[in-house]
This record gives sequence, structure tokens and C-alpha cells, in this order.
Amino acid sequence: MKRKTIIGIGLTITVAVIVVIGMIKINRSQHIDRCLDCGGRWNYETNKCEGVYEINSGNLTKFYWFTDYDSISNREFLVKGTFLDSIGKSPNQLIEILNKRNSEPKIEFIDLTNDTIIIKITNDEFLSERMGSTGAECFLAETVFTLTENKTIKFVNIEMDYDSHGIPGTYQRVNYKELEKDSYSSIIGAWGEDDIGNAEFAFYKDSLYYPDPNIWCRYKIVNDTILLQGNDGWIEKILILKVTKDSLRLNFLNYDEIDSYARR
Repeated sequence: MKRKTIIGIGLTITVAVIVVIGMIKINRSQHIDRCLDCGGRWNYETNKCEGVYEINSGNLTKFYWFTDYDSISNREFLVKGTFLDSIGKSPNQLIEILNKRNSEPKIEFIDLTNDTIIIKITNDEFLSERMGSTGAECFLAETVFTLTENKTIKFVNIEMDYDSHGIPGTYQRVNYKELEKDSYSSIIGAWGEDDIGNAEFAFYKDSLYYPDPNIWCRYKIVNDTILLQGNDGWIEKILILKVTKDSLRLNFLNYDEIDSYARR
């Protein structure tokens, strides 16, 4: 009896240890997942999350596709948040970010079927009747573009209780193609450090010209990043931080330098 008792106690302790170790590993795994979902990186040596981006009202638009007004073309256009590629893109996280927008309508997750996410708009009367056609279109475009940042999602099915404008339905990015900005047309022209001196450079449709020292470079724009190719084949990356009718603000990523320019 004593031997059986000792064996039983030993087995009980062994099972308990295994359970505890399993719970610790699961808890650690959950912490790692939350860290990565927030755009951080997990330090496996210190078991700590590093580089997490904190979302607040001051930097919210950096975490989703938002609409902004273009004074050159006099219309709204979509801009991709600069931190959007640095965070996890689970449907629930993207919806949580979108629901932080300063608007009455909110998004409720319903289901995810194959490549289609199903959501419901709450407080939908504001969207249909009180936000105006432009406001409603911008709200929906931001929602569709942000949710389809998740590579498994191609379509967004929108459900609503209040239906006066036929908004409920299935949408994809092509439905809001007119809100995508042609970055080329916004930066074409001559630019200098101020509005009275000589131009430092000039953007043409597919080329960038430096008058001093008389150099031409080809470029292309991917999202909001200029990829500049010199004659020797090297590539410089320049992030377009802001462009208006008269001003341009660039982040030269190769040199970690930010400069502002005025249109000539």
C-alpha cells in the first residue's frame, strides 16, 4: 500500500508540474502574440516586449487608411497610415483601431468566411443620413481599405439595420478607386528650400532633375515612398510625409533626414 501510495503521489506531482509548465508556456505565448499584434518585437533573452507603438488620438491616423483633403485637386483621397505595416493585422485589431475614429458609426465583427469579412455598422443612421454622401463614402473607403490590409481578406460585406441609400452589400478596394491618390501629379514641379531662391530639384512624370550638378534620375512611387534610381543603379528611398499645393515634406530614409520644401 505504501509503495502504491508513493507512486500515486509521484504521478500526481508529475502531472501537476506538467500542467504548470504548460500554463506558463501558454501564458508566454499569449504575451508574445499580444506583443506582435501591437507592432512590437519579442526579446526572447529578456522575455520582454520591445518597440510597441502606443495608439492615441494624436497618432491614430498612422494606424489605418484615412482620408485627407487634397487642396490641389480639391477632393478627398486615401492615405495609408505610416505605422500600418508595423502592427498585427488581425480583423479584431483592425476593427478596434477603426472604432477609435471620431465618428458616431462603429463596426461590429460578425464573421469571417474564406476571403470575406462580414461586419455590421452600428449607429448606422448617422452614416446614411447625417454624415453626407462624402462623409459616408470616406468612412466606408477607410473601412474597406484598412480591413483588406489583412492579406486573407479581399471583400468586406457590410450589414446595416438602417438602409436608405443602399449601403449594405459587399465591397472591395476597386469600389473606391477614385479615392486613391495619384502621387505623381501631386509632387510634379520644381521645389526649393524656400519660395524665393532657386529650385533644388524638379519632379517630372518619371524623372527627377537636379540643376546643380545637372543630374537626371528615374523614379517611381510605391504608396507614399519614392524609389529613386541613380545612374550607378543604387536606390534611395524617400518617404512623402506631406504634400500640398505649395509645400513638400520628405523623409530621406537612407540618411534619416527630414526636409521641407516650397513649390517654385
